[in-house]
Amino acid sequence: MWKSQVESNVFLMDVDGILGDFIGGFIQAYRQLSGVLLPRSTFDSYDLFSKIPEDYHTPMGKLIRGAGFCESLDMLPGAQEGYARVASKVPVYVVTSPYSRSPTWAHERLAWLERHFGIQEDRVISTRAKHRVFGRFLLEDSYANLVSWQLHWPEGTGMLWTQESNASEDYRSRVASWDEVIRKVESDLSFYGK
Repeated sequence: MWKSQVESNVFLMDVDGILGDFIGGFIQAYRQLSGVLLPRSTFDSYDLFSKIPEDYHTPMGKLIRGAGFCESLDMLPGAQEGYARVASKVPVYVVTSPYSRSPTWAHERLAWLERHFGIQEDRVISTRAKHRVFGRFLLEDSYANLVSWQLHWPEGTGMLWTQESNASEDYRSRVASWDEVIRKVESDLSFYGK
């Protein structure tokens, strides 16, 4: 069963932290509410809310869930070129987690992906259960999501995109640049003779 699935060479890619700058958007939203500009280095864990005062949790949640937040996120440097390089090697599908209780997040995410990357809706999978989505590769910045996916697809190639929020996690396959991603893809495809 694995061999026939592997032949698809599907590359799964997260959005926030890889293509889109969710942390930057979070920092700006907090500044809008508090007047305080926190340095990016503040966010050294995946739980961003744990890094701000509890009094701001509810208003920040409302702001992030509200219309316009998702669509206003900046792209991360090199994301367009990196995405294009991967897409020139293998079919890419975006696997993204919708923000809880946001009535506009999924629509805005689709619009954002199409506007910045030309990614069509049929290449976007919106789910919190990323471990249920098969692919030969998964590029992810969430350690927990990647470990869960790798347990379900042990023959797949998981890559943890290095961020401040996952720096303390120990994962065997880290990448910090698009060059490293491409090398892993090419190595894997070469190993399987594709």
